[in-house]
Amino acid sequence: MRFLLQSCFCLSVLSWASLLAQTDRPIFEAGKVEQRSQNRRSISADGLITVYADKPEVRSAVLSYVESIRRDILSLYLTDGQADKWSHPIILEIHNPVPGQQKRSLRKQLLNTPSGYRLQLDLWLESGLDREALAREFISFLVIENGLRKPDHSPGVSWASPPWLTEGLLEALVWKNNKGDRELYDAVMKSNAGLGVDKLFETQQLSELDPISRNEFRIWAGALVMSIVESSPDNRRAFPAFLAEVGSFVGEPTLLLGKHFPDRNISESSLKKWVALKIANLSQARTTDVLTVRETDQRLDTILIVEKDRGDGEVEKVSLWTHLEELDEKERVEERVRRTQQLMRLSYRCFPLMRSVVSDYAELVAQPPANEQKRSKVLDELTALRERLIRDADRARDVLDWYELNTGSLVTGDLDDYLKLKGELKASETDRKDGVSWYLDQVDRLRGGSQKGSRENSFQSPLSGANDF
Repeated sequence: MRFLLQSCFCLSVLSWASLLAQTDRPIFEAGKVEQRSQNRRSISADGLITVYADKPEVRSAVLSYVESIRRDILSLYLTDGQADKWSHPIILEIHNPVPGQQKRSLRKQLLNTPSGYRLQLDLWLESGLDREALAREFISFLVIENGLRKPDHSPGVSWASPPWLTEGLLEALVWKNNKGDRELYDAVMKSNAGLGVDKLFETQQLSELDPISRNEFRIWAGALVMSIVESSPDNRRAFPAFLAEVGSFVGEPTLLLGKHFPDRNISESSLKKWVALKIANLSQARTTDVLTVRETDQRLDTILIVEKDRGDGEVEKVSLWTHLEELDEKERVEERVRRTQQLMRLSYRCFPLMRSVVSDYAELVAQPPANEQKRSKVLDELTALRERLIRDADRARDVLDWYELNTGSLVTGDLDDYLKLKGELKASETDRKDGVSWYLDQVDRLRGGSQKGSRENSFQSPLSGANDF
């Protein structure tokens, strides 16, 4: 009888491995239930997460980390009164590298045991534990576990968490913990380009994407997930049912999204609009974000300089004071109020040393002196102060750069020589039109740096057409 049960169990595991191997979707490796030492494990309070590792501190750290991920994921979509019905255990085993054996980073297994399904993730510590990789795989397990709860699924179904959903949930956690990078979202907004919902759903392997495209993929995926779960309580309540079906769904993702979130009016065009709105919202700077000296100076120029269309296709830039003189009394008052409010908002985020400058400009706009000479004198003093602050800030940056270079083992020299060399390099700088330079420009563009139009126009982006990033 025991031999018969063992044979049935082995056939069950082998049949799962055979069925999973026949699909093109990401699959689990075939495996078997292993007997492990009880002294190497740590178990969560509900008994559904077990971590095996040789060192107790490693087990404790990993268990605490994945439990926090689970809590944060559930808090994204569970509303008051909803309870998670998690029922399938997840096993995490941390392996130490063995000399002579083939190196690997992870292995995923879905085990069909007599007591039910079990998800297992094996991690090898070749160069430390990759927390983001662990979070990504654990989130995919949480998605698949939702699907395993369905009593009516076929035993031959292929389970996988779509990359856009895994990355989207991972990015949503980053923003939930107030660690989102607004500069990346702002760069996407300024680039006026988008990955596209079709590209988002088509991508099945993140390894196929270059670093720039992968960042854009994660931004779009995160914005899509957050635009759904944060839009209404009804969508949050519908999210568990969506997770239960998405892991085994074969078809157009827009159909599944439309089924569970009908208020989103799901189509590729509408989804793109929702994602774009979310990216625009997340790109907005917070009051606590502090601008640099140069950024503050540029923001001042946008407030104190007015661009006027003279009707011949040319745009003329005039000072705010000249612009005010051309308005009637009512318009002048309204414009002063508007510009003063802009300056006050800028004072919240400007570089600390520039705060008094911004405040003086706000006072000058709100209550201009009656004497024209006095106003001109104050403006000249403020302009001179701005120039000095920018010059001092550049000098401080040069000193720091020089110090970093000078403390290297192969680079020595004094600051004057360094500044001279910097000027010569800048004077001899030319636009290079090779692929590597284009790629580096794209990286700088992603981080919000300067853009060189001539170089970008000479090469095609890795993404086609309007998807240029």
